Amino acid sequence: MRFAALALSAAGLTALASLTGCSSPVPATPDGAWEVNLSSAGGACDIMVNTTSVGEVNDGAISQRITDGVGGADISCTVAGTGPFDVDALASQNGDTLQINVAALAAGTTKAAPVLGTISYESAATAVPFTGTCNFYFANPAESVAAGKVWVAFACPEIGDAESGTMCPVTESYALFENCLTVAGM
Repeated sequence: MRFAALALSAAGLTALASLTGCSSPVPATPDGAWEVNLSSAGGACDIMVNTTSVGEVNDGAISQRITDGVGGADISCTVAGTGPFDVDALASQNGDTLQINVAALAAGTTKAAPVLGTISYESAATAVPFTGTCNFYFANPAESVAAGKVWVAFACPEIGDAESGTMCPVTESYALFENCLTVAGM
């Protein structure tokens, strides 16, 4: 009788552990910050110079991170690989959105030899998503990339909206994502 009660208790504990997820750690909540410097210089850009930020980050300092789910922030990111790294990240708050996609971003990537990637950027200044190809690099030795995190600079010859034909350059801008997934597709 005692053995049956022990067996039932062990089975009950195993079932309870599987229901509460004791065997799987809870992933960290992603956080980040970004700054996009949209320029009015060049061909078909009719937007005034505009800087939009979510959180506070530049080439030398991270002053304020935002956390997914806090204050209306929506952050999702994957920084996967063992070097170079593939980055797929999005941060949005109060209608300001930046999504970046960069394949094969390696530590030590410089402005003189950047890695190409893409961004999609939307703010009150653009009113619709502006997309384009950009150069990604590290502007300061403090910036880096590793599994689950990236702090990177980028600049774009032009991003825009194909429907309206508005195309604007982006001068040096910055993105920070931390506590990201480390395996693509998870």
